[in-house]
Amino acid sequence: MPGRGSFEVPFAGQKLTWTLNSNESDKKTAIATEASSTSNRCASTSTAAPGSAGVEKDKETITTPDTRVYPNPTSGKLWVTSSQKELKKGDVELYDMQGRQYNITVMQEAPYRSVLNIAGLPAGTYIVKVRSGQEFKLFRIIKN
Repeated sequence: MPGRGSFEVPFAGQKLTWTLNSNESDKKTAIATEASSTSNRCASTSTAAPGSAGVEKDKETITTPDTRVYPNPTSGKLWVTSSQKELKKGDVELYDMQGRQYNITVMQEAPYRSVLNIAGLPAGTYIVKVRSGQEFKLFRIIKN
């Protein structure tokens, strides 16, 4: 959500600590904070974040991120969030609009998040193909 937006963090009422990282034009910003169910920072005790797949385990909900590719458009780096904890070679593919596949390196940045550097590619429209479980998801991105 570049520049604006909100998010929900699922929790069971105990103390929760988080860090929010922003990657904008090669300038990284981070902020860390904490809250609990009794703090004024928490409006509710939702158990599943919107847009995430919840899995029941011992009456707790464990969420995994949706597959996303951002920012779009980009001038160089693309971040990929996936339901897979770690993306391996072949889990992410890049094609131009003529169907030519590009050899890209996927760098694991954190669990469920990887980064691709496409700064060396010409400006244009590309398709990023990401494995999500047993299927692939396609994302059209614009490289400035």
